[in-house]
Amino acid sequence: AARRSRSAGISRGPRRRGQGQGQFQFLGLVLTRAETLSTKKWRKERCSAFAPHTRQRLGALRTSVAAPRCQRDLAVLSRAASPEFVSGNSRVKTMSDALQRLSGGENCVLGMVTGVMSKACNYPFLVWKNTQQQGLKLSTTWTTPQGTVNPLRVYRGLPMACMNLGGTNAVQFGSTGFFQKALAGSGASRDGVLVGGAFLGGLASGVPCSVWELCMIQQQRFGGSTLGTPARVVSEFGFAALGRGASMTMGREAMFTMSMLGITPLIQQKLIDSSGWDRNTALAAGSLNGALLAGVITHPMDTIKSCMQGDMAREKYHGVVQTGQNIAAEYGVAQGLFKGLVFRVALISTTFFLVNAFKERTVPLLFPHAVRDKRAAASGGR
Repeated sequence: AARRSRSAGISRGPRRRGQGQGQFQFLGLVLTRAETLSTKKWRKERCSAFAPHTRQRLGALRTSVAAPRCQRDLAVLSRAASPEFVSGNSRVKTMSDALQRLSGGENCVLGMVTGVMSKACNYPFLVWKNTQQQGLKLSTTWTTPQGTVNPLRVYRGLPMACMNLGGTNAVQFGSTGFFQKALAGSGASRDGVLVGGAFLGGLASGVPCSVWELCMIQQQRFGGSTLGTPARVVSEFGFAALGRGASMTMGREAMFTMSMLGITPLIQQKLIDSSGWDRNTALAAGSLNGALLAGVITHPMDTIKSCMQGDMAREKYHGVVQTGQNIAAEYGVAQGLFKGLVFRVALISTTFFLVNAFKERTVPLLFPHAVRDKRAAASGGR
């Protein structure tokens, strides 16, 4: 018990002869019990039978132990012993491994649902980001050429955007689940499985995503229908034009998916395990950190891609290298390649939060067998 207390950073505080020995032996037992609850993921009803008795003993100890650091340790142990913390911690671990327990088709359905739901919430951020990257005025997204204010203009291209993110998420979830299963079978660590599988899944999703985003950007600039826009692009520029900017999209989606499905749930889990954060607060912190990482690193690629896909006639932007050089020469490296970064970080952070939040809530509804199987395995079939 004493070794467990020292390994968890629990202070011993000033000892009292006789009584102090029993107090800290009890603290060690509480810590052992809390670790057992976290690792074995006991059900909430089992935790609730243990937690009230523990909180009564800890409350009695607070009145007899005066050291401030020991008071903090008792508060941490009280939090660890609560059924809300144990059940929430177990739920996050269950959801972070959900893609590995679903079939390929189930992962695709989950990705489509969460992608459409999140894009319907934060689509204006995407429109303003693309507009700023192409050097256009933001007011053009809500005013007509005649100067009339029309807020619905900001939602032009929303069906294609939903198809884009929903379809891309479907590919990302399906391919990420496939690669995570492959990495798990090869003996990789849990963190390596989460992050590595998400990176490879994002790389594969970049190909269809590039085509959908090209059509969406063309709609945002020139209007047109969901089916008429790709037909116009093919008739004017050839079938190969649909692959314009694909290499930049693949690189961006690899980092994006690694942050969304790998780093974000990983940070959330670490914060809950180490600091006892609330599940939603930890998810928000993980989403923001993942968005900053993915947004800053991949934004030059996203800017080059947006400019290339907005200029299909190649009047100003040609290949990847020439486009990057042109943007840097005209606006500067920082102001040019990082145009629209604020809108993109806002877009990514809200997307990360919404996708992971919707994933946690839709998996039990759409695929309850995955959650039941995981809980049954964790409890040893009891």
